[in-house]
Amino acid sequence: MEEVKDVRMDQREGAGAVLDALMSKIPGFGGYLEREHRREADQRHREFLAKRLTSKKSAIQDVGETLMGSGGLSHLTALDSLTNKIDRLVERTRHASSGFSSFMDKNVVDAARLDRIYEHDLSILEGVEALDPVIENLDNAADSNDNVAQAIKKVKKALDELDGRLDTRDKILKGLE
Repeated sequence: MEEVKDVRMDQREGAGAVLDALMSKIPGFGGYLEREHRREADQRHREFLAKRLTSKKSAIQDVGETLMGSGGLSHLTALDSLTNKIDRLVERTRHASSGFSSFMDKNVVDAARLDRIYEHDLSILEGVEALDPVIENLDNAADSNDNVAQAIKKVKKALDELDGRLDTRDKILKGLE
């Protein structure tokens, strides 16, 4: 698993920090830098989530290979549906609303709203990581060719919950929630 670093937008080192300090002295440029840092952090977060989701897709595809070898062909259509759902989630994550919403505008957003979106983004990451045990359960079910349909339903439910979290994120960014 990739290491998640706690990178604050105001903590840069070396020449970048000096340049940021210089540019923040130019009227109006400091706010622009803050927005750009938010956009960059948001994009990095979404790309990290997309990569993690892609690894979950690979794990499900591995389960499909196990099922093909053990005669569980009847479940392959359902597994294909799961991988398609992950593809959609990856695309939604990569192309989600970001830097052009009022969330990124220093003059519009308040600290409470920023905290809310950051907390929600953390919950999305937790939702992605919560896929691990349900996919592992699916893998175990495929190995024993027992309760595979039930394990698939649990993965689908976890993916649906993650999809709902992405919906909520969009609503928060649009000021609807």
